[in-house]
Amino acid sequence: MTPKRLSVLVTILMLLLGCQSRKATAVPDELVGVWKTLNEQYADRSFEITKTGIIFSIGDGQVDFHSIAAAAQAREGEALLYTIVYLNEARQEYRFTFYFEPSNGGVIRWKNQRDIEWVKARPSS
Repeated sequence: MTPKRLSVLVTILMLLLGCQSRKATAVPDELVGVWKTLNEQYADRSFEITKTGIIFSIGDGQVDFHSIAAAAQAREGEALLYTIVYLNEARQEYRFTFYFEPSNGGVIRWKNQRDIEWVKARPSS
């Protein structure tokens, strides 16, 4: 294979992989927003899901922003289970897995804390 053909093949492969990765990062509109809980333990905490990132408010006015690498949805019985794969500053992957109930504007329950409800905050006018 000539160097020119190899170069064209590599370029096409990169374009195809780039298109696939954009599709994999698609976050559904119903998840986009700021999520808060009435649970007193997390009174100063929230998280925001955007189309490209996830921002955790970790208390004392501090936030952690992470780029989303992928988002996936699966059925687990009657529940919708979402997994958002995000990257830290060192480009290590982490998974944020939660159940989503679409009724009443939506409720998120973390997979490891199903008893705590997170609801979408209404935008301030």
